[in-house]
Amino acid sequence: MAFRPLRRLRQLRRSRVIVTVLAKYGLQDLFSALRTSRRRRRALLEGQIEGTRAVRLTHALEELGPTFIKLGQLLSVRPDLIPPEYAQALASLQDAVQPVPFSEIEQVLQAELGPDWPERLPQLEREPIASASIAQVHRARTPQGQEVAVKVQRPRIRQIIAADLEILEDLAELLARRLSEGELYDPVGMVQEFERTIRRELDFEEEGHSMERFRQAFAGDPTVYIPQVYWELSSTRVLTLEYIHGIKISELEQLRGAGLDLSRIARRGARLVLKQAFDLGFFHADPHPGNLLVLPQEVLALLDFGMVGYLDRSLQEALGDLLIALIRRDAEGIIRVLVRLDLVERPSQAGPLRRDLTELLARYWGLPLEQLSLDHWLNDFLWVVRTHHLRLPAELVMMGKALTLMEGIGRRLDPSFVIVEQAKPYVRRLLRRRLNPLRQREQLPQWLETLRDSTQLLQAAPGDLRAILAQIREGRLKIQFEHRGLKRPLTELDRSSNRLSLGLITAALILGSSWVLQSGQGPRLWGLPAVGLVGFALAAILTLRLLWAIWRSGRL
Repeated sequence: MAFRPLRRLRQLRRSRVIVTVLAKYGLQDLFSALRTSRRRRRALLEGQIEGTRAVRLTHALEELGPTFIKLGQLLSVRPDLIPPEYAQALASLQDAVQPVPFSEIEQVLQAELGPDWPERLPQLEREPIASASIAQVHRARTPQGQEVAVKVQRPRIRQIIAADLEILEDLAELLARRLSEGELYDPVGMVQEFERTIRRELDFEEEGHSMERFRQAFAGDPTVYIPQVYWELSSTRVLTLEYIHGIKISELEQLRGAGLDLSRIARRGARLVLKQAFDLGFFHADPHPGNLLVLPQEVLALLDFGMVGYLDRSLQEALGDLLIALIRRDAEGIIRVLVRLDLVERPSQAGPLRRDLTELLARYWGLPLEQLSLDHWLNDFLWVVRTHHLRLPAELVMMGKALTLMEGIGRRLDPSFVIVEQAKPYVRRLLRRRLNPLRQREQLPQWLETLRDSTQLLQAAPGDLRAILAQIREGRLKIQFEHRGLKRPLTELDRSSNRLSLGLITAALILGSSWVLQSGQGPRLWGLPAVGLVGFALAAILTLRLLWAIWRSGRL
């Protein structure tokens, strides 16, 4: 409790830094939400950085540090929440930063692995082979001579991120109240989702368990390799992995120089992602080229499991049905998926949505699959989703972005590559699994439970109906309405009515005080009627209060 004022002071200082950086990059429309004075706005807006708004936001997040960089990276794979030009700009965010001194890394290793860590990690290189905003990686060897990569979390990074998260939560609540886009973009929900993601990424033990799960899932696949985790050399802030020598999947010249088949690499990359989507139900949520290495004989090694997503059976089937609807150019099929996901109440209520989806699919009508870009289609589809204020499950969107990212990699490797063609066997397998008699047998208890509930509902229906009719006859039936989306307009209306009432009271005080002064009646003060002077004083105070409220709002 004693430290709360000090924490508030640190938040205030950090908030001023955030405002200054946002101003530097010309994001001035946020100032009204932040209640910044006009004088400070004008002072901060001098010397703005040029560029598109999306690019300026990217630079601002990069300058604000690790928390905001990670926030931008998360938003870059969520084009259902932000426009595509923002997602594209934020995708360029790099969290490569200057490494911390090795002496600080030694302190983390000693705290996590114990004072004997030099004997447990001999030949640990002082210079990192990679340095990011949350951790940096050093190469070392185990006492048995195995080459390993040691991922060490930066000192104090948890405290920095925790402080920034508190500010982001406050800012999100403020934006939700004051920005008209608050309900559409749900800044509070974004920050909460981001907080869950970054806290998982800060737990290296959870990342290690994810790697073990992937390693077991692909144990029988000779085309995929997942590095081994050395648990005896790992903790929540240190993760020691098998060091992998390979070529980045984006280094085409090196791949050709090594005599590797680029077309085969593209197909295997697609199968790697599709197997995660349709067979495993959990997936690597950040499969960018830096996390995919190619080993001899076109074996793919997957790295960095800080971001992992999960698809249950219903989301797997929804993804498959969306791909089928895309191939068939079937707007009704897409609407059925959205109804199943509870995003649309009934197909009969989806008139405008059906029209927009039909127009969208018409753009791709007649195109052969090799000319169909999944990335373009997904961006167009998510535009329709945003236009109709629908909120797709985050995992489904992230899986879609993983597929489009692999499509882009595959087409650079092989211009004739078509990821939809690679997906067909997995979708067929999903459909067969859906119709499998064994699965029907497994679902028999669930169907019997549904039948029992339905029977009980039908038995209770006549009695419930009689009770409702009796309440109507006796006048005891009450219907309550819940409004949504009216909080901000009602608040503005209430504020306007208060100002109007204040103005009327002020005008009445001025008129009444003038009449009293002219009449000259009542006790006197300084030779004038005291009641009239007091009335003018109150009118002056109320006028100043009204002008101050208008000035703070920035609107007349």
